[in-house]
Amino acid sequence: MTRRLLCYGDSNTHGTPPMTFLDQRERFDQESRWTGHLRNYLGLDWEIIEEGLPGRTTLHDDPIDGAHMNGLSHLPVSLNSHRPLDLVCILLGTNDLKARFLVPALEILISLRLLAQTVYNSCTGPDQSPPHVLIILPPPIKEVGIFSDIYQGGNKRAMQMKELAPGFFNENNLKWMDAGEHMDVSPVDGIHFDSEGHQKLGVAVAKAILEMF
Repeated sequence: MTRRLLCYGDSNTHGTPPMTFLDQRERFDQESRWTGHLRNYLGLDWEIIEEGLPGRTTLHDDPIDGAHMNGLSHLPVSLNSHRPLDLVCILLGTNDLKARFLVPALEILISLRLLAQTVYNSCTGPDQSPPHVLIILPPPIKEVGIFSDIYQGGNKRAMQMKELAPGFFNENNLKWMDAGEHMDVSPVDGIHFDSEGHQKLGVAVAKAILEMF
């Protein structure tokens, strides 16, 4: 039986490489993205569905990039478009660290919980059961390169997220993993993953999934 996995995320799930100018539109190829490494590791027993939108937040309408960046409002569309789903991996939170939102670290974790609850309440799993959820906490950002002003103060809040996450997710009985324990963001722009980071994350997520199933 083939299981179906939805990877719901932002530019790092889309496969945006480290950027040196704002209008850059490159994308890592399918095999180089972390979802590609995940697919190769899990093998034919899993179908991997990519839903990565550059700029996507957990639940905020972006006043500059648009309301469609709201991950919570679009999640039901993705769940119902791709059902039945055995598992949903959520890799979001980086864009919430932008200075324009000024979201405290704890509120980002609460937002991730709301996304997980939306999945559980969706009945989009096999036989209308709730899909499983794996929250992937993004690695802390670095305030460098072309995004340093946009993410001013973001590193501090990212480190607070990392500190608060174990207690918060465990108290709420949510399956999660810390991507920062396995890889790091690129020193070029401080938010995106390089090819090595994608490879390390894909393998780490695959191992976490196999432990769940």
